[in-house]
This record gives sequence, C-alpha cells and structure tokens, in this order.
Amino acid sequence: MTRGRKFTMAGAIGLIAAALLPWITLGFSNETNVTLGFEGIGRIPAAIGLLLLLDAIVRKGRPGKRYSPFSALLAVFAVAFAFLNGVLILMGEPIDPGEIQSQPGIGQLLTIIAGIVVLIGGLEVDRE
Repeated sequence: MTRGRKFTMAGAIGLIAAALLPWITLGFSNETNVTLGFEGIGRIPAAIGLLLLLDAIVRKGRPGKRYSPFSALLAVFAVAFAFLNGVLILMGEPIDPGEIQSQPGIGQLLTIIAGIVVLIGGLEVDRE
C-alpha cells in the first residue's frame, strides 16, 4: 500500500470520526449544550470522509503520478467547510453576557487536521 493511500485512509477515518465529536458548544451562564457534528452540519465532512475512504480502498494509483487529485480536492473542500463554519461561529459572539454563547468544538478542529492529512495523501507521488 502506498504512502498516499495510507494518508488518505487515515484522514478519511478522521473525517468520519470528527462528525461524532462536538462541533458547537452552546451555553448560557450556567448551562452548556453540546451539538455533535452528525446531528447537524458535520454530516457533510462525514460524507466526504466516506467517499474518500471508498476511493482509497478502490484506487490503486500509478507509479510516478500523484496519488489522487480527486482526494486532494475533496480534502480542500472539507477543510474550507470546517474552517468557515468555525469562523461563522466565532463571529456570532453575543454582545450581552446573558445571551447564548457559542464556540467551535473539537470536531471542527479534527476535521481540519484530517482534511490536511488527506490533502497530503492525495498530493503524494506514488513510488511503487
């Protein structure tokens, strides 16, 4: 198995796992609610992770060529999606302390990291 394929598979599993982790933490002054990615917007990167995993299982790669530009493109989309979603959450900071406060969760961070791993794997040159 090539290095690009290993990176892509590991990153794809990370994208799927990130959907099971908290994506948004909402809270009032003494109460905290956590929204898991799979309950909401995290389904999109999870679906991308599933596509990438299937692609890595099926694709063999060719020696001397990039492993998978398709995987790299999907990884860029997943990273951009999680990053922009996190920025939108941070921009929604309340002015009044009594309002609902929101913060990005660990699921978004893991999505960004896993997407970067897939991007590296997709751009890796096959040597076998």
